[in-house]
Amino acid sequence: MLKAHYHRQKTLYAIVIFWAICGALLPSVVAIGVSLVTFILLIRSNDFTKVLLAFITILIYSDSRAGMFEFAVNAKIGFILLFALFVISKWKHLKNRSNKLFRYFLPFLIFGIITSFWSHDFAVGIQKSISYGLVFFLVPLVVNAASDKEYFGLDMILYFLVFLITGLVINLILPDFSTLIGRYRGLLGNPNGLGIFLTILYTIYYQVNSKIGLSRKNRNLHFLF
Repeated sequence: MLKAHYHRQKTLYAIVIFWAICGALLPSVVAIGVSLVTFILLIRSNDFTKVLLAFITILIYSDSRAGMFEFAVNAKIGFILLFALFVISKWKHLKNRSNKLFRYFLPFLIFGIITSFWSHDFAVGIQKSISYGLVFFLVPLVVNAASDKEYFGLDMILYFLVFLITGLVINLILPDFSTLIGRYRGLLGNPNGLGIFLTILYTIYYQVNSKIGLSRKNRNLHFLF
């Protein structure tokens, strides 16, 4: 199962590891440029699964407190714009896709934009509100389209499991890297974020399992959850 998953997504793994290496070894501005160029190349492949997982990865990197991922904080803005352009270029294919999640989120987005006027830093507040709005609008559309692929659900779950396991391995070697004031956070920015991530991942697993019966085909995966 994992071997087949890696074979399908080895290009994605190579790219996200390359981003981390660039962040650790190169000046931030260079790492930003490299990550954006490779993301453009990934978009040109028209692989919805890889584009979506790479986009989510840069959002996770940008939440991290590790110095090697500092570049992702600024790179994230470019990624959101490129992701938006990707959706626009595929709009004919995506326009009829359901996106109920954005409708539920819309009142909170409007509230966030309005309250930004009373924020201590209006520019940051409005930027974050619009960024979250774009993410909630764009990501469900691409998820809906990518789910047409046979292994999309399984690949997404296994990819994030590898992400979580990597955090556990790093914790054994460099505990200070993966903890915050004594609390485990893995590769995420804080322990609460990790908790939210796990909750969302379980929800995704439940939905995918209900749709294609992962637990019947992969009992080890079901045991993990």
